[in-house]
Amino acid sequence: MATVRIDVDAARAAVAVLRVQCEAAAEQWTQVGDLSRRALCSTGPLDGLWEPLDVIGDLATDLETRIELAITYNTSGASGLPTGGSLTYVVPGDDTIASVEAALGAQIAGGVLALEAANDRLQPGQELTRADVERLGYFARMLERYADDETVTNALFAQLGPEGTVAVPLLLQQFGADYAAYAGDRPDQDARWDDHTDMSAHIAGLQRQFMTAFGVALAATSRSAEFRAGNDARGPFAGFTAALVAEITGGWGQGWGSGPADDAGAAPG
Repeated sequence: MATVRIDVDAARAAVAVLRVQCEAAAEQWTQVGDLSRRALCSTGPLDGLWEPLDVIGDLATDLETRIELAITYNTSGASGLPTGGSLTYVVPGDDTIASVEAALGAQIAGGVLALEAANDRLQPGQELTRADVERLGYFARMLERYADDETVTNALFAQLGPEGTVAVPLLLQQFGADYAAYAGDRPDQDARWDDHTDMSAHIAGLQRQFMTAFGVALAATSRSAEFRAGNDARGPFAGFTAALVAEITGGWGQGWGSGPADDAGAAPG
């Protein structure tokens, strides 16, 4: 296990510099290639530029993923999103990009399941706020971005398990209903997302965004070698499909397609 501290602002600046340098080099590569062809010169030597550009691009992407993990790691279970500064995250094993992506998937799962805790704050003065909606939006964007990355999605569904996988749609549904419960008592900043969008409509859009990405992510995991091997043997996906079907038909899945129920039960641990 490795604990890593990252300066989010400095890391973002580094990513921006790397992206700009890659774009500038690619643009110049195109220009030189066009001029070489017009002069009937070989463009073969230019091919050697792509590999280092790919390396630089991968470094920028890896650093960006670490930034997103740091933010996600410090967001799960609490309202609000850290926007910068020095943040710490923990990964299993060494600080490799595979470990970072796996930790990100687990943190997204934990953040979504924490919506149940947010749903419990229904006493006057403790109801859901704009910060909770912003947090939901962040998780929706993260899942959408990594929905086809099986390292992230495998960790996500291993953390959720069959029960959590089936519970997610109901947690999102309950979130929207609970936010609307105090709609008439909210300050303007919590009643509307912006001048053109009611908060309930914005939440509905986030629910659709998340569930679309959730379906893509589940498909990515179900196609992975780890899932196929584990589903029939041991590991995080042992018996996953059978347990998922059981949950859909007899557990949380009984609430699918209905309104939020008072006896929906507790969120999976």
